[in-house]
Amino acid sequence: MELTKDTRFLIIGLGLIGGCYARGLAKHGYHVAAVDQNPESIRYALAEGMIEKGSESQPRSCLAGATPRCSGSIPPRWPAGYG
Repeated sequence: MELTKDTRFLIIGLGLIGGCYARGLAKHGYHVAAVDQNPESIRYALAEGMIEKGSESQPRSCLAGATPRCSGSIPPRWPAGYG
């Protein structure tokens, strides 16, 4: 996959990992949208310029004009008794 500044990314979840992806991609000039169940996460990411669009439940509205690409990341399992 060739990445250009026209490449659009959709981040599912703006937690620790998704938020880092969004911030890094936006910092380097890529188009970033996100879906997160927490409306405060969407508001924060929009206000910080991490994403251009955000939704709590509608990834299709964030993907308008995008070529589908998928990449995932799952955080490691917490050690027993932590948190």
